[in-house]
Amino acid sequence: MTPRAQLPSVSLDRRSFEPLYHQLQELLKQHIESSRWQPGDLLPSEPELCRHFGVSRIVVRQALAMLEDERRVVRQRGRGTFVASPAFEQRAGGLVRLLQPPRQARLVIHVLENSLHDVDEAVRERLGISGRALRIATRLSSGGTPIAIIYSFFDPDRVAWLQAVPTAGLIAPDVSLSETGHRLGRSDLSVDTRECSTLEAEWLEIPERPPVFSVAIEEFEQHQETGTPLEVVQALFRGDLLACRLEFTSVPFTEMTATFAIADPARDD
Repeated sequence: MTPRAQLPSVSLDRRSFEPLYHQLQELLKQHIESSRWQPGDLLPSEPELCRHFGVSRIVVRQALAMLEDERRVVRQRGRGTFVASPAFEQRAGGLVRLLQPPRQARLVIHVLENSLHDVDEAVRERLGISGRALRIATRLSSGGTPIAIIYSFFDPDRVAWLQAVPTAGLIAPDVSLSETGHRLGRSDLSVDTRECSTLEAEWLEIPERPPVFSVAIEEFEQHQETGTPLEVVQALFRGDLLACRLEFTSVPFTEMTATFAIADPARDD
């Protein structure tokens, strides 16, 4: 039996400048974010919400529609409204971090290109090389839905094991960073937004020129506080489907982690 979410014992402020539907969606969202309501919990029905908060059905439907747009709930005809479960959550990183065990079971890594390339001077300087770099372009999918494009650049002499990665096609689940002797440490990254190109939109199977998160990343090995990164990355994450979450920690040292998450079960079937 599906657990039913218990209604909060809080009233809406009818004297507030904030519309009732907005107050209601914020209240329901707080219960989801605080984990008082768990993924899969069945929310009270629209009539129950109307009676409990003393509002019209229009107000309730506006509040639920906002939560659905934010992918915090999923509405199923004839069954009700349920708290949505994150179908995908991945720390922003390069290919080597994706290959770090344990790999997500539903995450598929598809190689679009794997070859030596002439790259610009800035990339060569960061990798500490004078010749061509190994460039691997990959597309990430979750549940059959493309979610990101990652361009990775390496010093080919440091990553000979990547020759086992196909020039095109899927990376096998048994390809693991743990077998290479590399141990990842910190990541340096910056996040921006831009429009993706026609080709990138085609790879991501989305309309042309939608907004994407553009993430520049450098992956370093453990105990490597300075020096050249193992991987230099330019990644594009879908802005129409993913949310970027920044997490800060202060113990044992100040750190920020960027995580991309999707919460839309309908897209991840």
